[in-house]
Amino acid sequence: MKQPYTLIKRTLSSGKKLWYYRLGDDPGRTLRSTGVAGTDHNRTQAIEYVEGLIAGQAVVVPTLEEYAKDMFDWKKSAYLKRRREQQKRRQIGYGQAVLRHGHVRNYLIPRWGKVRLNEIPLGVFEDWVYGLKDLSNQTKNHILYTANLIFKEAVRRRIISHSPIEGIEAMNPENRRRDYLRVEELEKLFPKDMSKFLEIWPTVKWRRESPINYGVMLAIAVSGGLRSGEIRALRWKHVSWENGGVAVIRAFQYGDIEGQPKQGSSRVVLLPQRTMDLLTWWMSQSTDTCPENYVFPFRAARNMVNALRGAMKRAEINYKGRYLDVHALRHTYNTHMRDLIEETKLMAFTGHKSTKMMENYDQKAIAERFTRFSDLRDKVNLFPI
Repeated sequence: MKQPYTLIKRTLSSGKKLWYYRLGDDPGRTLRSTGVAGTDHNRTQAIEYVEGLIAGQAVVVPTLEEYAKDMFDWKKSAYLKRRREQQKRRQIGYGQAVLRHGHVRNYLIPRWGKVRLNEIPLGVFEDWVYGLKDLSNQTKNHILYTANLIFKEAVRRRIISHSPIEGIEAMNPENRRRDYLRVEELEKLFPKDMSKFLEIWPTVKWRRESPINYGVMLAIAVSGGLRSGEIRALRWKHVSWENGGVAVIRAFQYGDIEGQPKQGSSRVVLLPQRTMDLLTWWMSQSTDTCPENYVFPFRAARNMVNALRGAMKRAEINYKGRYLDVHALRHTYNTHMRDLIEETKLMAFTGHKSTKMMENYDQKAIAERFTRFSDLRDKVNLFPI
């Protein structure tokens, strides 16, 4: 029979001696400090500490749902409040909190919510997280990291003696390379005939109120190289009708926080005439065309992925086994435009750069930036859309 715990005297690098303990049911066989000086005289005190810890756990150990349901709630969480008050490297920002809260709500609670923290079996948990379907290894690793934060905090607060999932290794992230759409696929996905375009991309209602056409959104993405968050933050005042393009100066991040584009990559982008025509059509359909309003009045990035896959299915484009998501449209833009314009100007359009640009945009500055690319109009119009 395993002993409930083992006491071990250790000498630290500073020369100080402390009593440590190892629990018999800890699969990780982790040594933890009692905080008691490592002398024979203090051994009884160390024993009392460990046995008191074990006895306390036998009385009240909450379920995962009871303990973690609000742990990453930005407004309610005492844990996040403490992290915000710590050094910067230990802080958890709002976007990360939203991400972790989603892991708890959508994955951990449905499977483990009713199980007490000290009763979660390592092997079963490991098989569960590794076996989550339709998730990338990177996403599984994020969920595992969220769970580790929960158990680490429970250990710190001495609610449990050790993490039941300690020792589970992260999965190797897949080195999947995003695919891109070929010319013939772009022609099928974004047909020039408007009636066929609307068959592939029907206008739908956003929350039964505002109309939304994902085809126009994603046409801008693929023919301008915009990121998902940049498209969603696009306002009518950012559209330059006279220059035939858009100014990319805002973007949505995790948790729908609006700020600057990634790495401060504010820029202007010329769009093909076909895309500008679609944008003109969309303006005639939209109910919110004031300069300060969003061009596309919705925030759910996931809906864009679903809309893209639905459109590819209607256009009879096979995407099974291919890494095609909204960001793959940005890859598509880069792939085709590299054959049309020089590298430095393509970098200016995409925001990929070696030196950081920090520039405040006003209407005059935007117009001046567009002027730099006026000689590219004919080449931009060659983009296959």
